[in-house]
Amino acid sequence: MKLSQKLKIFVSRVEIAIAVVLFFFMLYACGKYIDIKINGKTSSLPPIPEYQKQILLKTGAAENKVYIDNMIEPLFIGFKDGDTAICATFDKEARASLKNIVTPMLYSLFSGTSEKIDFDDENKKKQFIKQLCEKEKYIFVSYYDDIPAGIFLPCLSSDYEISQKSMYFDVQSVFILEDENGRIYAVALSKDGNANKLIPEENILFGKISTQEYDISDGYSYFTFDDQEGIHPVFVSSFITNKYQIKTISEKFGKDESAFWIQDLFDIFSVNSNFVKSYSSKNDSEMIYVDDENELFVNDEGYVEYKANSSGVSLENYLDYSVGVTGEYSFTDKIFAIKNLVNLLNFDKSDHRYCVVGIDYEEKEDKLKIYLKSFINGVSVSSYDYDAAFEIKGNYLVSARLYLYKCTMLDEYSVCLNQSYVNELFDESQQTHGTELLYYPLLEREEMQGKYFVSWARLSQEE
Repeated sequence: MKLSQKLKIFVSRVEIAIAVVLFFFMLYACGKYIDIKINGKTSSLPPIPEYQKQILLKTGAAENKVYIDNMIEPLFIGFKDGDTAICATFDKEARASLKNIVTPMLYSLFSGTSEKIDFDDENKKKQFIKQLCEKEKYIFVSYYDDIPAGIFLPCLSSDYEISQKSMYFDVQSVFILEDENGRIYAVALSKDGNANKLIPEENILFGKISTQEYDISDGYSYFTFDDQEGIHPVFVSSFITNKYQIKTISEKFGKDESAFWIQDLFDIFSVNSNFVKSYSSKNDSEMIYVDDENELFVNDEGYVEYKANSSGVSLENYLDYSVGVTGEYSFTDKIFAIKNLVNLLNFDKSDHRYCVVGIDYEEKEDKLKIYLKSFINGVSVSSYDYDAAFEIKGNYLVSARLYLYKCTMLDEYSVCLNQSYVNELFDESQQTHGTELLYYPLLEREEMQGKYFVSWARLSQEE
C-alpha cells in the first residue's frame, strides 16, 4: 500500500474519532447546562434563585400574548380644557382614540404610589369633589361600579411579572391632573367619594389636549356633571349611535356535543370528552354534560355554567406556568388566569368587552369570586348586575357562570337623545328618601326586529 493511501486512511480514522469525541462532549455539555439551569447542584456557579426561575416561566408564558379583552372597560371617558368638556360617545373609533391616550397613563399611575386623602367631615369631602369637577384641565375616566385598585395592573398589563405597591382601595372614577411642573398625577375616587392620590414613579408630562381637535358631530359630545351628590357625568348633546345585533352562541352554532364551542368548553374546563355523558331537557332547550369530576350546563339563552365536583381546574391551565415555592398563586396570578380565560371564551369574536364590577374574598376557605359585566362601546349589553362570575378556591377554578353571545355593531343608526334632557323626563316624584338615581346607557331591543338600540336606563341605588 502506498504511503499516501495509508496517510489518507489514518487521517480519515482520526477525523471519525474526533467527531465521536466531540459528539459525546456535546451531550455532556448540554446535560451540564440543563442541570445548571434547573438547579445548579453540580455546577460551581450559584444556582438560579427560585423566584428568578418563576420570572423566566412567567415571561415565557406572557410572550406573544394578545389580549382583546383586558377586563377594565370604562363606562365614560372624556377630558376638559378650559371651559369646554368633551367626551367620547358610544362610538368605537372615538373611544379607542381616547383610551389609547389614557391607558398608558393609568398603568403608570397604578404602578406608582398612593396617598389616602383624609377629610375632616362630609362637607369637606363634597367640596373637594366639586372643586375637582370644576378644575380647568383634566382627563376623566369612570366605571360602572367600584373596582379594587389592585385589579388595574394585571388587567392593563400583558406582562405577568409586575412589581407593584399594594393599593387597597376602591376606584369608580379617576381624574388625571397636571401638577405645577406639567407632570401627571391623579385622584381616584370610590362610589362613596373616598379619595386617593396616585403618583407615578416616572415623570410623565400631561401634554396638550385641545378640544378643538375633536368634532362633536363625529363620535364626541359635550358633557357636564349632574347636580346629584357624587360624580355623575352627563352627555349634553344628542348624537347618532349604531344599532346592534345580539345572537347567543347556542342559537348560532347549536349546543350538541359535536359543536365546536362545546368541544372548546370541554378543553377550557377540563371536561373529559372521552367519558362525558350528556342529558337534555324535554324540550331540548337545555343540555348538561357530566364526567366524573365536572358538570357543564348550557341552554338556548346562551347561559353557561361550569361546576367542579372535585378540586376543579388548575389555574396552571390558564397561566401556562406552575405555582412557585409558596405553593399558592398570588392575587395578581389569579386575575391573570381569569383574564386569559375570558379571552378564551370569546369564540365568535364578539365586539363586547367585560369590566370587573365586584370581588368577594372568603379568607377562611380561600375563595375568590370575580364578577364581570359586559359592555359594547361603553353601553351595557344587559340589565343584569353582572354577566359573568368566576370562583377560585386556592389554586383551582371551581365554578363559572356566564352568558355567551355575539354582539355585533350594525351599519344602522338611531338617535341617542341629550342625556341631561332625558334625565328630566324621568318622574322624579318616584324617588324615595335615601335613594340615589343613576342613569346609564343600555341596549334596548327593537320590537319584532331582533335588533338593539342605545337607550338611557335608570338605576336606583339604596344608600
